[in-house]
Amino acid sequence: MSGTLDLETLITRGGIAVLVVGIAVVLFFMFRGGQSMAGAESVARTWMTAIVQERYSDAYSLLASSYREGVGPETFREAVSQNGFLRGMQSFKTLESEAATNRVRVRGELESSVGPAETTFHLVRESGPTDKEWRISGVVVSGQPVLPFPTSESHR
Repeated sequence: MSGTLDLETLITRGGIAVLVVGIAVVLFFMFRGGQSMAGAESVARTWMTAIVQERYSDAYSLLASSYREGVGPETFREAVSQNGFLRGMQSFKTLESEAATNRVRVRGELESSVGPAETTFHLVRESGPTDKEWRISGVVVSGQPVLPFPTSESHR
């Protein structure tokens, strides 16, 4: 065989190259998605810690800008400080994270002084000062939304 390759060799070599590239692409997105979900889970945990420590302005800053446009900090503080599940949060165990473009849903079990409750955090990715950042757009505890509903009256 001089400088030519037969069809079978081309297919075999081409198939291996496609397989290697395919695996690399899958690993890239798996790793990137893992970091992305870990970042979203970290924001949810930071938010919970801020609520328990009564640092309501810190917790409020972790909410999505579109949410903050309709709910002022005082309305937010009043609502979450009166919620027994949120006030008594002790731990959160992630059961499932699901990502879509610029959105993550983190579902888990919240342990609270009130008792255990299935809890879901909805997060969106927003542009921040240095990069895109995860922000909370909703929190559901035992099937009930716990953040006040955005209205024009509740804004600042």
